[in-house]
Amino acid sequence: MSPRDLKAGRAYYRVTYADKDLTIPVVQPMIYGGSNIFPDDDPASVTYYFQDTVSHSCGGQSQTPRTIRSTRRLRLQSFPTPNTRFNAVC
Repeated sequence: MSPRDLKAGRAYYRVTYADKDLTIPVVQPMIYGGSNIFPDDDPASVTYYFQDTVSHSCGGQSQTPRTIRSTRRLRLQSFPTPNTRFNAVC
């Protein structure tokens, strides 16, 4: 899927591998929070922010870029590279 198809508040997952032979997949669910949501984000590049599912569940289902910015307890991961591949949870 293309990063422009990401929808804030929807669940996505990241697949990595625990071993160098790529035989043990690790699936990490994440909630997309938006792109370039912080004032100090570089406008010349896009940074995609994802929230972990535990803090999303504790913070409620209505996390938006605005509430993510104002809540310090959230755990976010960012993906600034244009070659990042995204897969939607259907």
